[in-house]
Amino acid sequence: MWWEILPSFGIVSALLAVPVLGQRTFNRLAHDGNPYKRDYTERTSNLATAYHRRDTQYSDPNFYQRNIAADPAGNGSVYFTHGLEAIKS
Repeated sequence: MWWEILPSFGIVSALLAVPVLGQRTFNRLAHDGNPYKRDYTERTSNLATAYHRRDTQYSDPNFYQRNIAADPAGNGSVYFTHGLEAIKS
């Protein structure tokens, strides 16, 4: 019946997740905790990294930054930014 596909689906999903998670783990080990192999801390031009630095300053840290290691590129994750309502005068 239809549930016979569930073990095959689980195996295929797990095998497809291995390269992605393995690459993130390798990058964290090789690039000082940065899972994406991007370095925004030492650039010669301010225009290339201005928005990224701004977003890390006005955001909340993610699970990895809170519990395991702080991000050397900034205080928070660019995916958890605050809007204009968080800015206080």
